Order: sequence, then C-alpha cells, then structure tokens
Amino acid sequence: MKEHKCEEAVLETEITNLGAIRLYTNLGFIKDKHLSKYYMNGGDAWRLKLWLAYDEDPKDKPWLE
Repeated sequence: MKEHKCEEAVLETEITNLGAIRLYTNLGFIKDKHLSKYYMNGGDAWRLKLWLAYDEDPKDKPWLE
C-alpha cells in the first residue's frame, strides 16, 4: 500500500462484532458508513476507514511499516 501511495484503507465488519470494531478503532479506523443488510444473513455492517498519511513519523503508526 505504501509503495502504491494509497490514501486510505477500507473494510467492513458486522455491526455486532464488537471485538473487531474495538480492534480496528484502536488501530485508527473510523466508522464511515452504516450498511443495512450488508451480509447474506441479513446482518448490518460498519464500513471503517483508515486514512494513510505517509508524511507522518512511522513510529506513530507501526502497522504501516
């Protein structure tokens, strides 16, 4: 992602998956959009987004290394 100068990472997770939501928000993702009936089982999802800024000190975001 770094080589290709990606500006953001986007993922979806089931709205009831509190462990995943906590993990991703701790990594800096923000809830971007609520997706109704996103999954085949009828479950809703959150779209989460992480803005990637490569001009920052990489020590602040070790997962970008």
